[in-house]
Amino acid sequence: MGHHRAIHLITNHGADLTPSQTRRQEHRFPNTSPKETTNITVDNVLIPEHNEKGTLLKSSISFQNIIEGTKNFHKDFLIGEGEFFEVYGVEIQNRTYAVKLFKQDKKMQYKKHWKRFLSELEVLLLFHHPHILELAAYFTEMEKFCLVYPYMRNGTLFDRLHCKGNTAPLSWHTRISILIGVSKAIRYLHNTQPCSVICGSISR
Repeated sequence: MGHHRAIHLITNHGADLTPSQTRRQEHRFPNTSPKETTNITVDNVLIPEHNEKGTLLKSSISFQNIIEGTKNFHKDFLIGEGEFFEVYGVEIQNRTYAVKLFKQDKKMQYKKHWKRFLSELEVLLLFHHPHILELAAYFTEMEKFCLVYPYMRNGTLFDRLHCKGNTAPLSWHTRISILIGVSKAIRYLHNTQPCSVICGSISR
């Protein structure tokens, strides 16, 4: 997710980076004062540690939690897959999370996936809204790039609208509320400063 401007902002100092150059880094939004630091670095690329309102981002999840919880990304924990990523379910501290692991197939273009990862990460760290799913943690481990989100148990909006899994139909009041919520999130991204974000992939 992200506009080409967002990609440029985060990759202009790391244009020559490839995933094979990354060292192990765990990012859990350390609990430091805004006066002490306002950024963190991912392979020489600066990423804001605070959102646009100055709110500190925190997480108690470690990369070791992810490895142990998914049995090193075993297929038994795979709950979804896209063209560029796999999604694993994991239980950590009595909560369920979805771990979005970007694919690192040797046949794929590493730099393209690296930029996609950084672009999505930047947007999630900078922009916060009640109708945009918050990022719980993120990690770069050698050739593994992970984004961690709270797990949404009720399935996708597409599944609910089409009553997949014998779910009850959504009322028109609920459908309109969802439409308004999505519209507010898109409006927020399109009008945010200092640069807007055009979302090219809205989850259903």
